[in-house]
Amino acid sequence: NPHIYYTGRGSLEAANIGIELKEEDVVFRCNFITVEDNILRDYSAGHITTKESEMLIKELNIQFKDRGVEFYLGTSYRNLMLVRGGKKLGLMDIKCTPPHDIVHQDLNKYLPEGENKEFLLNIMFESKKFLEAHQINKVRIDLQENPANMIWLWGQGTKPNMPTFTQKYGIEGAVISAVDLIKGIGKIIGLEVINVPGATGYLSLIHI
Repeated sequence: NPHIYYTGRGSLEAANIGIELKEEDVVFRCNFITVEDNILRDYSAGHITTKESEMLIKELNIQFKDRGVEFYLGTSYRNLMLVRGGKKLGLMDIKCTPPHDIVHQDLNKYLPEGENKEFLLNIMFESKKFLEAHQINKVRIDLQENPANMIWLWGQGTKPNMPTFTQKYGIEGAVISAVDLIKGIGKIIGLEVINVPGATGYLSLIHI
């Protein structure tokens, strides 16, 4: 029941990649996006590869190591930013908009709103300064691919607390998905998570 157990999307995805959350921690979804003239052109930076994202996540951790935040690699453009003690900063009360809902819109109209929003805004706009100049994005532009030239923070969550599937129904189960959100829920409730090599969660055209 989401009215009882849902604490935010970010924390469910964090469970899948093994991030240990404390009660006061807040974790955000951190999309790599493509911005052009303040317009959000692509919420996925052209479905950037996980390998490319890994290099950019390392760079984010270097750039923001003194801000009390930690960046974690997920899959493709779907990554996470953890703020230790973020509840005390009021970060759960900030209104954030999913980037896939505002494609081709002026991003300034949908920036995080609420007290202490500057904490997020500073990180988002500072990321744009150095991501635009990153070699990975220069190569992506040369290849006519959308660059990952900014991060977008949204979907914040806190440590979830759910009964296991076995406790609730008396049986065991498993989950198969390419989506961190679904796999995270599975891990939290004690399901076996079956990882399928090559699964992306997207439609793929196979030529035989």
